[in-house]
Amino acid sequence: MFPGVMDIEAAIPTAMECTEQEEVILRLPLPEGIMKPTEKENHFTVDMTDAVQACFTKQFVEGYKSPITGESQRVQITLFP
Repeated sequence: MFPGVMDIEAAIPTAMECTEQEEVILRLPLPEGIMKPTEKENHFTVDMTDAVQACFTKQFVEGYKSPITGESQRVQITLFP
């Protein structure tokens, strides 16, 4: 969690209200096709359930060549939060 400070100017220039709130930033890798465009250009929405499932479900890479054995194989990618 990251503490954040938000400054809000009042209608009177000499009066200002400051509030503090904690914010949570969750960075997830997003696979192709999960982002849905909106009416605004270059703006997208992402369903959080789809994003979390895509990040933490099993993912595989076909044809990975081991640098030690030189064999091609299917390997599972594991992400650690």
